[in-house]
Amino acid sequence: MNGRILTMTISIALLGTTAAIAADSIDSINLPDTWVVAEAPVARQQGGQNVIPMEEIISRFESQYNGKVVGIELDREARGDYYELELFDNEGYEWELDVDAYTGDVLKEERERHNY
Repeated sequence: MNGRILTMTISIALLGTTAAIAADSIDSINLPDTWVVAEAPVARQQGGQNVIPMEEIISRFESQYNGKVVGIELDREARGDYYELELFDNEGYEWELDVDAYTGDVLKEERERHNY
């Protein structure tokens, strides 16, 4: 019984130390302005076209919507590959866009007003 208590005490102590180290590490991390959830491989092709690089998609839509992309993900489905973007414009709207990964065409567009 004493061996079990000692093992549990050591385990709890180690978990506490790990949590303290993790908490200290989190404070020192510089977080990016844009979160890239999934990176697109450059060689992916469809009908002879390459996937448009994420950096180009971000730049294009930040300019087009006069805002900031805060999230982007490349989804691959049977209907085709597309980017999901979350963007905030300078007028206080949040946009959720599905963008064809090969052409850059907007497939779906949703807008929601935020008053901050």
